[in-house]
Amino acid sequence: MTALIVDDTNILRLVLKDILVKYCSIDETDIYETSNGTDAIKEYKAHRPDIVFLDIAMPDLDGKSVIGDILAFDPLAKVIMCTSSSDKNNIRDCLTVGAIDYIVKPPRLERVRQAVANAVELINTEKDVELRALLALPEEAPAQPAVQQNKGDDISFLKKEFSELKKEMTEMKAHKSDDIGLLKKEMAEIKRLLLQGKD
Repeated sequence: MTALIVDDTNILRLVLKDILVKYCSIDETDIYETSNGTDAIKEYKAHRPDIVFLDIAMPDLDGKSVIGDILAFDPLAKVIMCTSSSDKNNIRDCLTVGAIDYIVKPPRLERVRQAVANAVELINTEKDVELRALLALPEEAPAQPAVQQNKGDDISFLKKEFSELKKEMTEMKAHKSDDIGLLKKEMAEIKRLLLQGKD
C-alpha cells in the first residue's frame, strides 16, 4: 500500500504520516509527501499511490483543482480530502469533485483508519471486478477452431454478443462508468473472431 500526503502545513503531514505508519500498516518508505498542489500532481503521476490525502486550501492550487487533474490522469484515483471545516457544503463539494472520502483536520486516529479501510475496500472490489472480467474474455487459442468448425452458428452468436456489448458500452458512457476499457477489449476480441469466421 502506498500513499501521498499533500498539505502545506508540515506538522499535519507528520501527524498523518505517523498514523499511517503506526496504525494503518503502511511502510514509511511507501509514503510520499508534498506541500503544494503543483508538486502533488507531479508526485501522483510519478508514483501512482494507492491513496492520496489532499488538503483543500493551499497556496498555489487548491485541492479541488488538484483532484481534477489527478482524476483526469487516473479516473480510479482514491483521493481523501482534508479540510479544516466540518461545514456540510464544504464536505459536499469535496465529494462532488470526485473524492471518495474526507477527514476534518486535525486528523484523528479512528477517522483516518476508517478512511483508509474504505479506500482499501474500493481497491479490492475493483481488482476483483477486473479479474472476473478478464477471466470471462474468450481464450485466444481455442477460439480459432471454434469459429472454423461451425461458422454460421458461431458468427451469429458473436454478432449478437457484439451488439449487446455495444449497447452496454453506450449505457456506461452515459453514466461515465470506469469499466468501458474492459468492454472495448471484449469487443475487439469479438471483432477478431468475426473476421476469422469470414475467411
